[in-house]
Amino acid sequence: MGSSFGQVCCLIFCLAIALLKNDSPKILSYMIPIRDTIPCIHRPYVTWALMAINISIFLLMQLMSEQTLNTFLYYFGMVAARYTYPEWAQQAGFPVDHYFSFVSSMFLHGGWLHIIMNMVFMWIFADNI
Repeated sequence: MGSSFGQVCCLIFCLAIALLKNDSPKILSYMIPIRDTIPCIHRPYVTWALMAINISIFLLMQLMSEQTLNTFLYYFGMVAARYTYPEWAQQAGFPVDHYFSFVSSMFLHGGWLHIIMNMVFMWIFADNI
């Protein structure tokens, strides 16, 4: 929740400054990209697959109860204490996953703004990779 809240606060602050300067259309065009200038040579199938996986996991998370969601996030999210304090992780019942959560945490999002902005940037920039 913290990163989404921070993003919203930053956006509101920048929009307020733009309104005070009376140049809101100009500031919006700099803040949120809508396209890039590098043409895409091939169809971005991998990008589409990653977006589908991210959106599916996020929607699945929205359907979970709070207790199930917390357990899901502890197992698949990046809980740094699992690696800095392995004794605590073992006592808490975390499985030894050999650092799987470094990968699985990339598919977890904290809120609607988080997933939307990540997917927008992936749609715009990932086709060139």
